[in-house]
Amino acid sequence: MDLVTESNRIEGIQWDPREVRDVVRRNSVLLTGPEHSLTEVVVADPKLYEVLGLYRAHEIADAWLADEHVPRAAEIRALHRLILGNVRTAGAYKQFDNEISGRPDHRTTPPGEVPRVMLELADWWGATDGDPLLAAAVVHAWLAHIHPFEDGNGRIARILANLELSRNGYPPLVLRAQDDRGSTTRRFKPVMMATFCPYMNSSSGQYGDKQS
Repeated sequence: MDLVTESNRIEGIQWDPREVRDVVRRNSVLLTGPEHSLTEVVVADPKLYEVLGLYRAHEIADAWLADEHVPRAAEIRALHRLILGNVRTAGAYKQFDNEISGRPDHRTTPPGEVPRVMLELADWWGATDGDPLLAAAVVHAWLAHIHPFEDGNGRIARILANLELSRNGYPPLVLRAQDDRGSTTRRFKPVMMATFCPYMNSSSGQYGDKQS
């Protein structure tokens, strides 16, 4: 429940943990049915869907974990569609340039390149056998850099990063909305750059194998 509550709070969606538990309990039948039933039935209540869609997405990630499955690009799009629900941009790659909230100086991947680089991200993730902590960080950072969707990039990046952690026996990372993330970023930016730069192809802005 904390993962759903805090991930939504980071996006400015305010739900109390007890409210989340109650909503999930009262809608257990919907959550165990087909995904399209969830989006169709809750279409009239977007606020309710903010909880149920993200909760169901975490359940799907748990199923991937049980099957030791690393999602492909199409499955990541389907997960995004479930998180956002019955809105035009759900599951669709962005059509226009966008930016990371609070980072207007950062250039995200141009829309025309998103399908290709999402395939590259999924291929890399499926093939990597390196440090799982680094892999989780790279998955999150790479998807955030691409920013493939108009909305919901942070929520899906956090799910995927935690999937990689859980696949390797680590507990999920719960980012708290009240944390001073700006201060944290400033404090750890030199460490992050030292970690990621050896894996970054500077000419393409893509992650790859560390060069010797």
